[in-house]
Amino acid sequence: AYFGAPLPWQPPLLDAMLARDERDRYVLRSIGISVPRQNGKSWVVRGRCFYGALNGEKILYTCQHGDTSDQMFQELAQAFEDESNPELHDLLLAVRRTNGQQAIKLLNGGLIRFTTRTDSLARGKTYDVLIYDEAQELTEKQQAASLPAISAGAKHNPQTIYLGTPPNPDNIGTVFLSLHEAVHSGKSKMGWIEWGATEIGDVN
Repeated sequence: AYFGAPLPWQPPLLDAMLARDERDRYVLRSIGISVPRQNGKSWVVRGRCFYGALNGEKILYTCQHGDTSDQMFQELAQAFEDESNPELHDLLLAVRRTNGQQAIKLLNGGLIRFTTRTDSLARGKTYDVLIYDEAQELTEKQQAASLPAISAGAKHNPQTIYLGTPPNPDNIGTVFLSLHEAVHSGKSKMGWIEWGATEIGDVN
């Protein structure tokens, strides 16, 4: 309702991310989503962050490029800052706009922090949900610096989401491709959703 009507393929991704088991824990503790560019994956990220914050989760949203982080922050902050949405505005504790420390804090303890990735990201901080946007650029050093941040979340229900596009030769990251190959070879049980041609075939 706050971010526009979803496309038909988008709600099933939220279903997968938010599915719970009999202990009320996330079925998919780790999930990878590979979608070609400009197809609307940002809507899915906003929906996941929105749900989590309203349910008191502490979320770390990371990406490779500052403009992507800024846009995600602005779109989510606007929904809470808009006084014509009193049901959301009344939940808002603070919006922090300091570059590199952008965050939305809610009265229920919910938090979304937005940042670009570094090799020392999130050391010493604790979150419930870790989102790697632009995951095709994620390096092993960046992953190693950030993954421990969700090992001791207060809700004891961590989730890691890798959201990216199919890598091309210019991408510096190796993590997303490694996860893809581990899933397809049967070596990994993480959730994986992707769209792509199984073969190119005759281009003519």
